[in-house]
Amino acid sequence: MSESNGSVANRESFFSGAAVNRRYAVVGVPILGKVRIQSLTELERSTYEASRLDDSGQWDRKSGSAAKVKLIILCCVDDEGNCLFIDSDAAKLQQLDSLVTDRIFDRCLAHCGFGDEDIEGIAKNCEETHAECLP
Repeated sequence: MSESNGSVANRESFFSGAAVNRRYAVVGVPILGKVRIQSLTELERSTYEASRLDDSGQWDRKSGSAAKVKLIILCCVDDEGNCLFIDSDAAKLQQLDSLVTDRIFDRCLAHCGFGDEDIEGIAKNCEETHAECLP
């Protein structure tokens, strides 16, 4: 995609400026209010996606129950860009009202550029493992 001035990206434009800066958004979440989310780096996204797969490259049913909260952990930040949660918060996040987690998760997916195929795979995996998520 070219800039409005017609220039084409060069090597330097990939490694400086907007391409390396995180993007942020503030989203409204029922019950909770406003939540700030950040975009993922390519490394973070690749690691997230890889952690959802088993050795054969298929969605891992056991890791699926944590797919939503893992993305929430990666994306939710405070005003300074510091992560709000750590991995050990996953069990607590799974106890939140699903309206809250669904809204944040949906906004994180869109903000991080997950496509329809990615979303369908994650959603299907979460549905398949829903019974495993319940106490």
